[in-house]
Amino acid sequence: MLTALLIANIGNSDIGKGGISLYSQKNRHINIYDESRDLWKSKDFKNIELLLLDPVLRKIRKMFDIKRIYLFYTEQSPPHRQDTKFIAHIAKSILCSEYNFDETSINLQLISKNPSDYDEMLKLYQAEIDNTPESADRVFVSLAGGTPQQNTSAMLESVARFREKATIIYTPRGSKDAVEYGVGYEIYKRMITQRINILKEKKMYGVAADLAAEHGVLDSNEVKMLQAKNHRLLFNFESAHTLFNEVKNKIPEHQDEIYSAIDELEKLKSRDVCALIRELYENMLVKWEQGAYVDFLGRLFRFEEAVLRLVFERETDVTTEKKKGGYADFVRYIKENNNLLQFLKKEGIDPNQPNRKVLRKILEFWVKKGKKTKLGPIFGFVKKINEPHFEGDGLADLRNKSILGHGFEGISKDRINKLYGSDRLIDDLKKFINTFECDE
Repeated sequence: MLTALLIANIGNSDIGKGGISLYSQKNRHINIYDESRDLWKSKDFKNIELLLLDPVLRKIRKMFDIKRIYLFYTEQSPPHRQDTKFIAHIAKSILCSEYNFDETSINLQLISKNPSDYDEMLKLYQAEIDNTPESADRVFVSLAGGTPQQNTSAMLESVARFREKATIIYTPRGSKDAVEYGVGYEIYKRMITQRINILKEKKMYGVAADLAAEHGVLDSNEVKMLQAKNHRLLFNFESAHTLFNEVKNKIPEHQDEIYSAIDELEKLKSRDVCALIRELYENMLVKWEQGAYVDFLGRLFRFEEAVLRLVFERETDVTTEKKKGGYADFVRYIKENNNLLQFLKKEGIDPNQPNRKVLRKILEFWVKKGKKTKLGPIFGFVKKINEPHFEGDGLADLRNKSILGHGFEGISKDRINKLYGSDRLIDDLKKFINTFECDE
């Protein structure tokens, strides 16, 4: 049989006889604390009924074995005339004698603060409910007794702690039957949805998809769309393309976005260089916004390499791809251009492969010696991200000293800005990509 916990606030209407509360709110002159204390001391609970708990217990026991009950009661200092300490003790005694609960399975939880203070109640219920075990299949929260502040706190903290297990149960006034409400799950669903929206804003699509799938708060097609976006961020274009195609006609409100993504992914899958460079740029900005500065720096220099290779191939019509274990076409081009070869030798560069350093020096030669002034802005940008700006180091040095290269030096936003020489790296990147004529 499934198991359950019950959390309930004890109020002045919890006990009665013949369906009528012993301590009706109409009798406001009564000192309920003193009256209930006298009843507790008498130990005469014959014909005493649990007016609010009985319907709740009967409802729950139809499907669940109640393993533990938590009864919250009040006793302030000095005691307030409506404090419920002794009503809670009477209720526990009846639960043991009439409902066959073991005494150790019923916890009485003291509230010594003002039960009408929202801040105090939220703190107290958070502390108490956080210490409640999660082993039960369902956690019922009875909202019949206690103050509105107690019941609101019990509901919110139970939902936060037990998530979808939390179920609100209530005995309406004048009714003999308890009713379950889905408000607990709806509150929880909204909490999860808010988390997912925050993750989506940060473009943490993989975590958002996992959270949505785990808690069932999004349609399966919306989950697939998040997974597709995550695959795209991981440069897994094939999987992203497949998932976007699966949902392209199933989420009308996102149809334009999906079809646009499919078109872009087809270019990326076909290794369209300009599309890949633009994708890398967008991905790089995501990492910056997420504060993933190690990943950002790695992408920055991959971006530099991609731009340098494209510029070289566009200017020379010579490939920088590796063929048969080497770069014969690339090396041949340099050897056939003696002025360039001599310049590289003078700079101490061995042009045996098209790495960043070699390509950057070739670009410098073209701009300074070859009068290719149109390449000046490109050279200016790649020069700035490589040259030292702080304590003899630049961003390239930071990359090499970090886990991206051969060390363990930490990477932070502040460190990047110092080594770049200003806090305008992202602005400069945006300006560069907007002026870089990739498709010419």
